[in-house]
Amino acid sequence: MTHDVFISYSHKDKTVALAIVAGLEREGIRCWITPRVVMLGDTCGDAIITAIDEAQIMILVLSENANRSRQVLKEVECAKARDSIIIPFRIENINPTGALAYFLASEHWLYAFTKPFEEQIRELTRTIRLCRGDIDMPKPNLPSKIYRPKESQKPTLLGLFNIFKTKEQNKHEKRIKTLRPLEKNSPKKKIDKTTPYVPFPQVDNVNFSVTSPPITYPGSNYVIDVWAFLDEDRQKMIERAHEEASGNEIRVKSKGTFKLERGSVLAVQLEIADVSIDPEYDTIQWVGEIGNASFMVTIPQTVMEGAKKGLARISLDGFRVTEVHFILQVGECVVKKQTPTEQKRQIKSAFVSYASQDEYEVLARIQGIFKALPTLDLFFARKDIVSGENWQEKLAHEIDTRDVMYLFWSKAASESKWVTWEWKRGLQMRGISFIDPCPLVEPEVVPPPQELKELHFSDWQLAYMRK
Repeated sequence: MTHDVFISYSHKDKTVALAIVAGLEREGIRCWITPRVVMLGDTCGDAIITAIDEAQIMILVLSENANRSRQVLKEVECAKARDSIIIPFRIENINPTGALAYFLASEHWLYAFTKPFEEQIRELTRTIRLCRGDIDMPKPNLPSKIYRPKESQKPTLLGLFNIFKTKEQNKHEKRIKTLRPLEKNSPKKKIDKTTPYVPFPQVDNVNFSVTSPPITYPGSNYVIDVWAFLDEDRQKMIERAHEEASGNEIRVKSKGTFKLERGSVLAVQLEIADVSIDPEYDTIQWVGEIGNASFMVTIPQTVMEGAKKGLARISLDGFRVTEVHFILQVGECVVKKQTPTEQKRQIKSAFVSYASQDEYEVLARIQGIFKALPTLDLFFARKDIVSGENWQEKLAHEIDTRDVMYLFWSKAASESKWVTWEWKRGLQMRGISFIDPCPLVEPEVVPPPQELKELHFSDWQLAYMRK
């Protein structure tokens, strides 16, 4: 089973839902949440049904928004039909209505607005483990009276940030965690053999390569693959690439490594000058074994022969994390023995450019990349600029020294003079390849700046963020 619980929520409560995921995964509870896990090529409905079947436990983030969401109702109905355990996690003082009230009539509730948020996450973790049979403990007591939360009890930005950033980054090298503490009076500090263990998410050193035919011809179709693999699996990857090419000759080069957490879903985009590529995106889910994304490349009959520049962009949760440059040879004009050149650029540090009005949504988006890439050095102004510091000089220095700028684009960002100053400085000092758009809205809603028109401002994940 890939996941322990399925998170059902309204897209308007996404920030709270991601905070719940971060808290649960910090305790070893594996979560399924859209769009982080939905893979391109699957229909959203099929992926959700499969996830509900596999998880068997659903956490319902219940709010007024969820009460009105047709998608949430469909997910709850699907879980009921499959006899899944539903744990309503109520974040607002509301009661479900209509069909949702019917489906939840016999369920045990958790009231997230009656206690501090992190305490409720711990209570939710204990409840999940009880439902799974991992521990023997009484069910949590339900409050007999409903209270409205105090302002100080509501989750804050720094609280949410610490949940998924500080603890994940500081503890990502631990291999296992116990689900119960040791006995206080145990002199030898031995762990109870009956105590179950949950392995901490594993981070691998992953290689990326592009394999292609040594020579292509106008008017023909070819398959180009982008591969992810471990150092020790390089020969197996080459053998698989030969099989995919029906035994024909291939060209492949691999460089360097990239730290990646298992379970991460990578979006791969291929760009080659003067040719047609299908599909626009493909995905690789990294599980510790060889994975690949395949593209059908059509060489037009009228294309000029010669070397064509190619680029494989690899992204995680909408963030570009690495890229591979390569050359595709078209026609007999090249030397047959020539090996196509390959250049790899790894993203080790990044600058986040965003409008302050979008802070919570930006925070939710970077949660996924911190979880999967705990070693990424990410500059986030809210946490990295201290009082008394010359903030404009600090911003300029960070823009000039980082590997990439993640530009979160929205209506607020398009109207922000400081966002404009940041991307213009990045464009002037580092070039257009330095800027990586992370759209919060479709480009039809908020067009990108004229100077950045050649960049791709449409994110395939946006379709999965609107339940």
